[in-house]
Amino acid sequence: KLYDDGAAKYKIKQKTFQSGKPVKNPYTNQELRLTKKEAKAEFGTNWKKHLAEADHIHPLHKVFEEYKDDPWISNEDIRQAANDESNLEVVPREYNNAKRDRTNEEFANDTDYRKGKTKFTKNGKQKAIENGEKAKAAIERKLAIRKLNNMRKAFHEGGKASAVSAAEMTLVISGVNNILAVIKGEKSPGEALKCVGKDVASSTVPAYVLGGGMNVITHTLTRVDSPLIKSLVKAGAPGKIVSIVMATGGTLTRYFQGEISTGQCLRELGNTGCNMTWTGYAMMAGQA
Repeated sequence: KLYDDGAAKYKIKQKTFQSGKPVKNPYTNQELRLTKKEAKAEFGTNWKKHLAEADHIHPLHKVFEEYKDDPWISNEDIRQAANDESNLEVVPREYNNAKRDRTNEEFANDTDYRKGKTKFTKNGKQKAIENGEKAKAAIERKLAIRKLNNMRKAFHEGGKASAVSAAEMTLVISGVNNILAVIKGEKSPGEALKCVGKDVASSTVPAYVLGGGMNVITHTLTRVDSPLIKSLVKAGAPGKIVSIVMATGGTLTRYFQGEISTGQCLRELGNTGCNMTWTGYAMMAGQA
């Protein structure tokens, strides 16, 4: 009910019959009629074998099972991809009722189940399997594109919010420092403004990248099964970990390469920790 689209199925039926030429089931070669009235009038009690119905080639249930745990695919994404023309075809009601939520391949190869229900033509079975594979591939392509677009949008939104916060905080801190420099006569007002602008610009780019990346990482981890990871995500741990690695990574790299001593490494890490603590308080002060 959530994913089925009656309008899309009606549209594919109308499109199939609009030429006025005879319509046949591509797998069983049965002639089809658009309405129940027409099918009953011409074929009597066998009308179900000739009444046209729109069928999802790759079943809705299968699409749901394949994408239900993907945090970047929404219900609307699944609905649109599954009800695209590439995944709809016109078949007899008897065929549709028998197939149910099986794929074309599952239905075609289950000869015991199909006894007395559906009989394929010589090439119909292989054609059904091929069409099923094409339909599934089309859904995968469409949802891959939607997934990338959703991730790109989340990255931009998270990055934009982080860049604004970074710009506001930098503006306060850099502004105060440069105002003091003007009062002391160390800089002219014009020079101070240029410095503030430069500081703000240099802070927003890494903040945009970090904020966007963290938004993508956090959203991706919301669908994991591990209760531990879920609790870490809720506490904002991924962002804190990445921030710490970015802040201390350069120091540790130089230490492991032998460029600085153990004492220098510890002092720099201590300073970094103080700076990170100060940044947190400065952000709160800036917001206030």
